[in-house]
Amino acid sequence: MTDRVTTTQVQISTRHTAAKYVQTSAGLKRSIKSLLACVLSFSFLSTLSILPMQALAQFESDTVPPEQIEHWLQGMSVQLIYPETIEAGQTFVLHAHVHNGNDQSVRVSIGERQNDTDVYALQRCHIACGTQTIAPGQSRYITVGQMYYADATLKHMPSVTIEPVLSVMPTDKGVKLPTPNRALDSVSVAVNNPSDLPAPNAALFPVPERQPLVLADLREPEDQLLVRDPNTGYDWIRLHVSAGLRLEDALHALATEDYLQGFQLARASQVEQLLLNYLHAQGQAAQALSVRGPAADHEFGAPLAEFVRLLSPGITDTILAMRGVTADEPYTWDTNLPAVGSARVYGYEGPPQTGTFKQSTGFSKGRYPVVDNEGGAMEMPGFWLVRGAPELQRAEDRASYLDDKLVVPALKIGDSHYRAVLVNVDSRLGMFRATSLTELPAIDGTQVMSAPSFFDESSGLLTLPDLVLMQADGTESTASAIFRLMPQTEPPAFELISFE
Repeated sequence: MTDRVTTTQVQISTRHTAAKYVQTSAGLKRSIKSLLACVLSFSFLSTLSILPMQALAQFESDTVPPEQIEHWLQGMSVQLIYPETIEAGQTFVLHAHVHNGNDQSVRVSIGERQNDTDVYALQRCHIACGTQTIAPGQSRYITVGQMYYADATLKHMPSVTIEPVLSVMPTDKGVKLPTPNRALDSVSVAVNNPSDLPAPNAALFPVPERQPLVLADLREPEDQLLVRDPNTGYDWIRLHVSAGLRLEDALHALATEDYLQGFQLARASQVEQLLLNYLHAQGQAAQALSVRGPAADHEFGAPLAEFVRLLSPGITDTILAMRGVTADEPYTWDTNLPAVGSARVYGYEGPPQTGTFKQSTGFSKGRYPVVDNEGGAMEMPGFWLVRGAPELQRAEDRASYLDDKLVVPALKIGDSHYRAVLVNVDSRLGMFRATSLTELPAIDGTQVMSAPSFFDESSGLLTLPDLVLMQADGTESTASAIFRLMPQTEPPAFELISFE
């Protein structure tokens, strides 16, 4: 497996580098599904130009003149990192190494220009990896997102063409102007095609056979405050029941109210599975990546709207949205406010939309603040409460991996300990990115962790000698892992170099 890295800058020459990745064991693939299925890889750098006459937006601002924005764009160097070859229909992750050659800090992101004929779509990275603030003379690795095959029919195609777009904006949050975009040269990924094409897209077909969700009673006959999923046997409390509660009130009710016995905060992955079961019961050929795409861009807008009304009745807007607190560890890298994990669903009924709503994904995971800027407790939009699901409780004395997140309760860095959360952004390359790092009070780490986890600042190695691999059905296995810090990453990114 070979990765190609394509460099974008005006008047930059071609060069070559190599990056080596460690092959993971078959047991890892079984335990974590496709967590880190990476083999020995090499990377190549080649020249790619910023197209000077293909700006994708007009910029007008009293604060930042168009000439300044054009200057910023021309001062950027972009190295796109992508597989050299993929199998037909294979999903892959697109990365970029971006250098800021300007004399001012700018916020940078990479996207892709797409049209209705594209069979591959980009599912943008919505955590800290997607957009970076880069100081003058500095570089950053950006995870752009996942490229996935979205068409219903898998067709013979010699290559996948990617048309990247560079976006640059000032770091001053007071400046309001359209996002400055600049087209980059297109790049291609070769495709290995089997002989039986065309064929149905295996990610969509056959559509799993699912039974429809049904309403049930929670406290009184005919109250219909529950949604029951007969496919899993789980009961869900409709979101409008818990909307407006503070976090402490909801947790107190879960612990004390008899009618809530057996309920727990659901994980976002369980909410997503509920949504997919709903769509599949209607015969919709849906996959997780397409449902996570912009709601206005795919055919699930109306079914998503029906799902929102089912779980959160009373909404009458054309653009329907519901959000609830989950048990997931939130991304908190760029905020000091305490937050909780959340899952959000958008639905839409009406003609195609543009503008802000086009950026609203059908399903997304995120965070929700617990307190406001004044320190007052926030009212929550609702809570995803489920009964019947396995209790997936992370251990507080060992590192654990679940739902693409690696949590270390007490990571020793120097003389201090931190609660660290890393998210898996590329299973093929074994790449994780830190999304939360919270310093703990002065403690003896040996009293917290069954086996000390530590980061060696001199070598850049993150060592986890006792890692619990958690599955959605409640089963667990253990392993040990070592990661290496990748330079020029903020928030920090790590690559897996050892797994046993």
